[in-house]
Amino acid sequence: MTTNKTGVGTDFDSELYNDIFKDNIFLYDALNKQEDKENHMHEFLEKYVDYKENKKIFTVYASRADEVGNVYCALDGNITGIIPNVEIEGKEYNSYHRAKKMNKHYSVIVTDVDKETGLVTLSYDQAKKIAKNIMKNKLLNSLQKNEKVKLKARIMFVSYNKRINIDIGGVGLFGYIPVDEWKHGFEYDIKESAKPGMIIDIEILKYKKPIEGKKEAFICSRKNMLPDPWKGIEQKVPKSSTLIITCTDKKENKFFGKSEGIDIDIYCEYPDAERKIVINKGLKYKGYVYAVSEERKLLKARIFDVVK
Repeated sequence: MTTNKTGVGTDFDSELYNDIFKDNIFLYDALNKQEDKENHMHEFLEKYVDYKENKKIFTVYASRADEVGNVYCALDGNITGIIPNVEIEGKEYNSYHRAKKMNKHYSVIVTDVDKETGLVTLSYDQAKKIAKNIMKNKLLNSLQKNEKVKLKARIMFVSYNKRINIDIGGVGLFGYIPVDEWKHGFEYDIKESAKPGMIIDIEILKYKKPIEGKKEAFICSRKNMLPDPWKGIEQKVPKSSTLIITCTDKKENKFFGKSEGIDIDIYCEYPDAERKIVINKGLKYKGYVYAVSEERKLLKARIFDVVK
């Protein structure tokens, strides 16, 4: 028996009791927290079950990938989400490139909820297909009502006929831009101007149904989203005026160039041979305008000197 400071006898060591009491409180709190965590996890799992049933599309951030190419993300309530390899692109990709699938956002739907492990399986590919159908129907409805539809698209590639193939809205909805709808005026090097991966603003012009094995497509315009640099060009750059022109693309006996304040590719003729002026890409030259037309989208200059 010990005696406390008041002289009253006790049957235990108060300091030891306090330590045990604290440990018990900690254990009690830990058990409560674990129970709360499990309850919260159950609530969140029910939320993802609801997402699955309603095919709700939501965004996740994938922070890691395993050796077979599956990517993982943290969901609400300390729940782990997994996007299997095949559910990223709709087919199995080479897991050697899995680093490119990490540290990026994905719009997904829930395909499975494992309540025992707390693992939620997701699909980016299926979410894209759902979003693609929704967007397609909205665009067709707007075109039917003659409404102007403007949105963003990603350039996929430029085909052999200089058609710019695009992914509309980033959901895999196919469309293309004819080269004459790329910009106001002539485009001398579309493959240089329209780089794969570029995000551009477009206007939907019309819908083309699939025929003879060719897939459906929305025909679009980038030109309609740009200001027209040809407006008032005859007053801004009158015939016989002199311009400082930077060579941007060298061709045989001619080149294309840019002049400050004029967002137009200027067609430039080489100087007379006796002038002995060497034309090189990136250098600046003096030229006089010998042809200009707003209606014909035409601006031509003849080089007579080099800017030193």
